[in-house]
Amino acid sequence: MGDLKIEAEVLEEWQHISNLVADFCCVPAAVIMRKHPDAMEVIAGSQQPCLPYIRNEKIPLANERCSGWVARTRQPLYIPNAFKDPRWAHSLSAEMGMIFYYGVPLILPDGSAFGTLCITHCEEKLISEAETKLIDRFARTIELMLSLLENQTAFYQQSITDDLTGIANRRHFLECFNKEFQRAKRHDTLFCVAMIDLDHFKQVNDQFGHDEGDHVLVRFTQRFKKTIRTEDTLGRVGGEEFALIMPMTDLPEAKLLLERFRSLIEKSWLIENKKITFSAGLVKYDAEYECSANLLSEADKLLYRAKQQGRNQICC
Repeated sequence: MGDLKIEAEVLEEWQHISNLVADFCCVPAAVIMRKHPDAMEVIAGSQQPCLPYIRNEKIPLANERCSGWVARTRQPLYIPNAFKDPRWAHSLSAEMGMIFYYGVPLILPDGSAFGTLCITHCEEKLISEAETKLIDRFARTIELMLSLLENQTAFYQQSITDDLTGIANRRHFLECFNKEFQRAKRHDTLFCVAMIDLDHFKQVNDQFGHDEGDHVLVRFTQRFKKTIRTEDTLGRVGGEEFALIMPMTDLPEAKLLLERFRSLIEKSWLIENKKITFSAGLVKYDAEYECSANLLSEADKLLYRAKQQGRNQICC
């Protein structure tokens, strides 16, 4: 869940938690860190003036040994005085004068470590049972918030994704298309959109069955995704109908991309004993289009022309 987005409202609550922990434990620093593959990121910290960490700072794991150890082992760590323990005497906290450390892991629902909640002090400190209970309670609160965020993210992904192919569904594609249209209108940028339809797909379902037809759609999508660029948006907008947004792309470049894929599909076997081809209508944004629906309608008309002219071609 490295891509889990933490909303500003949640970060604000975590800021309050850090302040409460620091005040209750009488320490100058309480910090919430997020684990990355090679670093620990400071995402919230108490607002005491002597806080040694900077918000959004990423500290290499080789340096942030204490919180790194907690996140890696998913075990609490208590160091009354780092200078008296050779294992931690050269950690970053100790080098910054924070010789006391107590940290607990923050665990995601799948069992992996999100990061840590920790407190530090420039003086030796014996932590009390009440302090550890409070920190543990706040850690569980943060974990509950993470679980809710994870579920929210999963529900959102389900709402915008086509169940069969895993690409954008019709609703999400149209949202992306409308945003791209408005961006082009405001900033006078260019983009192209294509409507794509598999040729004679009904024959596939009739001859091989709908399950095999679904497999063809999945294979088609997988190959298409490998052809397009990161910035492009591919969506399934009907049974065997797809649409593609190509930002900052002129018509010749967009047609070349589609022609390459058309040729690839024509030479491939998406199903045994039957060749699959597709037709497409391709159009470039122009300021003369008053609304996004008109632009999409033009691409649809060009798709129909490609079908009428014999299929397995791109009209623009």
